[in-house]
Amino acid sequence: MLQRAVLLLLFVLAVTVTHSTTMAQEKEVPQEFVDKLKAREELSSLTEEDANKIALILDQARKDDQTLSMVEKMKNDNAKQIMAIKDEMSQHDIMDGLKRTVDDLEALEVLFQNPERAVVELEKEGLIEKKHLKEYKSNPKLLEDDMRKSFYYQFVTLAVAGDYL
Repeated sequence: MLQRAVLLLLFVLAVTVTHSTTMAQEKEVPQEFVDKLKAREELSSLTEEDANKIALILDQARKDDQTLSMVEKMKNDNAKQIMAIKDEMSQHDIMDGLKRTVDDLEALEVLFQNPERAVVELEKEGLIEKKHLKEYKSNPKLLEDDMRKSFYYQFVTLAVAGDYL
């Protein structure tokens, strides 16, 4: 329950972040990243494919100046929150959180194949704040971008908490 609350808090906080990234189409990932992830996952349900996807995003994040700046700021300005996440979540939980976040990023691709329908469905589920509804209905791409940013921020936060970044 607390783990879910921490992830929800990360999601809510992330909506205000203005950094986004795109998922790379290439599948080549340095084997050392995959090996490190598999070794640290503590026998979670992480598959080789999951580890490759996570490693690819981590590799890209390490090369992105904006992400590195965000990580540095996060470590300096939010050290207590990061420590709280480390205290509340095991490495296994962090790995599972990274996997779920990657899955959520991939689900956005499917969800936003029809952007207008995505807004309607997310509104039905109560996942859009009323104050943003009009703006998102007139510009569904903005909702997709905001969600992508939020999930990326969540991924980076978990990666920092797990000492992957």
